[in-house]
Amino acid sequence: MDAALYPQIAAVEDRHWWFAGRRAICERMLDHINLPFGALILEAGCGTGGNFPMLARRGQLYAMDQDESALAFAASRGLARLARGCLPGEFPFAEQRFDLVVMTDVLEHLDDDIGSLKAVRIAIKPCGWLLITVPALSWLWSEHDATHHHRRRYRATELSDLLCQAGFARRLVSR
Repeated sequence: MDAALYPQIAAVEDRHWWFAGRRAICERMLDHINLPFGALILEAGCGTGGNFPMLARRGQLYAMDQDESALAFAASRGLARLARGCLPGEFPFAEQRFDLVVMTDVLEHLDDDIGSLKAVRIAIKPCGWLLITVPALSWLWSEHDATHHHRRRYRATELSDLLCQAGFARRLVSR
């Protein structure tokens, strides 16, 4: 994503309807899974850290992003152990296994979506969870996708197939 967008996102992410709505949906999804006390949680592609308060309430939060300016905004929240990284090859927490990995609108930015999902799968504990959101339907492609450096949009069946190819079992899907 264009680094010039991060200050704008950081300024509105806590209250803008789109970010707040996505967080509310994610929170409802997380309410349906049984995370252990003190769960290890990774947000891969954390951006400016808007999801941190929601995630930090549920466990020990780790986060990564490839952009240093995004990480600076995220660090100001003081809620996560942060590192620079980019999927699939630059995975800073390779020694750690997580109970939950969260990727909200990240996969569409990555050149190698299947390789990235495989790298994330390795980082998740047995019986762990992946919470992922992606933009849907290629016919909805707009200038917003271009300015945010999206490479693709997904149909639910496409995403489900990718997840299966990466070794994930489908346990809970919301459309």
